Amino acid sequence: MSNKRVIDIEDSNFQTKMIAENIIKKQFPELMVECMTAFETIELINCFISLMEQRNSNLIEVTSVIPEQIPHVKLPPMPFISLLENSYKHCYNKSKSYIYIEFIFNETFLNCVIRNSKLKIDKKYNKEQLGISLNNIKVSLELLYKNNYQMNIFDKESEFEVNLKIPI
Repeated sequence: MSNKRVIDIEDSNFQTKMIAENIIKKQFPELMVECMTAFETIELINCFISLMEQRNSNLIEVTSVIPEQIPHVKLPPMPFISLLENSYKHCYNKSKSYIYIEFIFNETFLNCVIRNSKLKIDKKYNKEQLGISLNNIKVSLELLYKNNYQMNIFDKESEFEVNLKIPI
């Protein structure tokens, strides 16, 4: 199943946006330590994408690829939400802004691919400061999975990609 959306926020409803944002913020403390079913996690990610559609003022093409069959396993939603949030922060590109997310389930693991467009970073910015979010995500993953996960990062000139593989 693939969903493609083009986000244009000119017609967004501010009150709806604020209500949705408050609901998600209230849920985040619980989501840091609790797991949800994979289906619920993907539903929450879809809600997050809808919320971000409301908040962003530029055009962003979002493509999500979700398998037809979602296994009955538990997943922590926060690493995915954090990675997506990071993608939204950095996806703006003058020519074309996009985010791509795909979930690939295997019998023993989940592989999540998140790819986004990005601007060239001015050399005056400190790359260590720009990686704070990713470092926080790594710390969360280590708390959840110890060393039993893989996160590969591909930082290209105009695209950023994270491949996250976690046990299920």
